[in-house]
Amino acid sequence: MVLLTNKGIEIQRPAFRSNDLRRHNLALVAHEVAARGGSSRGEIAAATGLTKGTVTVLVQELQRLGLLVELGSQADGRVGRPRRALGLDGEHHCGIGLELNVDYTAVCVADLLQRVRFHRVEAVDNRGVSPAEVLNRSARLTATALEAAEAKGLSVAGAGVAVPGMVRVA
Repeated sequence: MVLLTNKGIEIQRPAFRSNDLRRHNLALVAHEVAARGGSSRGEIAAATGLTKGTVTVLVQELQRLGLLVELGSQADGRVGRPRRALGLDGEHHCGIGLELNVDYTAVCVADLLQRVRFHRVEAVDNRGVSPAEVLNRSARLTATALEAAEAKGLSVAGAGVAVPGMVRVA
């Protein structure tokens, strides 16, 4: 983490935890599948630098979590066993995006295959409105998105918020 202090720039390294590496590797494998689509375990191992055994264990965990699915065996013209392609599971998990802007608030539910499953925009002037009121409006809109996701049988795997301009944390 980089901090700007009255003494200049200061770099702080966060303490390493044993789960950090596992989470990083899980994200690495999921990202590789998302980026390539239809990747085999061997292709993921080659692209990430992880061993095939490590990739196999990570893929099993991602499958158990319902994030990856087998797309089936695909012969690729090489000698040996056909490769088993992996893909993201777009039928069970989704993410929610919330955008707070000066003249509207929007929410979107997208599955892991980046298909928009719900979208709503509310034209509202957020200038000069108290942060509590903007957050209350946003919470109501997000609740609508959560209900839509649930109605479609989707489990929310994550959420993100976009805010224009500079943000005062206080």
